[in-house]
Amino acid sequence: IISDNEATNILIDFLGMESINQMAQAMRLKQAHLGRKMMDSEAKKAGHDNYICAEDIRDILKSIYEGTCIDGKSSKMMLNILKHQQQSGRLQLYLPEEVEVAHKCGDLDCLENDGGIFFLPKHPYILVVLTNEMPTNKDGREAIGKISWIVYQA
Repeated sequence: IISDNEATNILIDFLGMESINQMAQAMRLKQAHLGRKMMDSEAKKAGHDNYICAEDIRDILKSIYEGTCIDGKSSKMMLNILKHQQQSGRLQLYLPEEVEVAHKCGDLDCLENDGGIFFLPKHPYILVVLTNEMPTNKDGREAIGKISWIVYQA
C-alpha cells in the first residue's frame, strides 16, 4: 500500500468533507480540519486549507491500536492497511528492518510527515513527527528518521 493523494481525494468525494470534519469533531480532535482536496492549489489560494496537529494524529493512531476507532473490526482493518504501508523512508529510516511499524506518511514540497505505531515486544509506542519549511524533502525525511532512532533507543 502506498500513500497517495489521489486516493485521498477519491475518499473525500465518497465520504464528503462535511462528514469527515464531523467525524473529527466527534473524535474530539483538537485541530483536525479538512478544507480542501489534496493538491487543490486554487482552493488553497482562496484560503481553504487542511490542518492537523501531532496530538490529533497520535489520538487517531491510539484509537486504532486500542480497537476503538469506529469499531473493533474497522480498527483491525485500518491497522492492517497501516502495517502494509510501503514507504518506509521516514520513521523507519534508521531502524532495524525487523521493527514492525503501522504508519501513515505524507509529503509536499519541503514538508515531510509520518506517524506510526511501533510494535516492540516490551513497550509498544506511538510516534508522530510533522515537519515544515525544511530546506529539502530529504532533510525532512532524515530529521524524522533521526528523531525516530532516538526514541527507539530510549
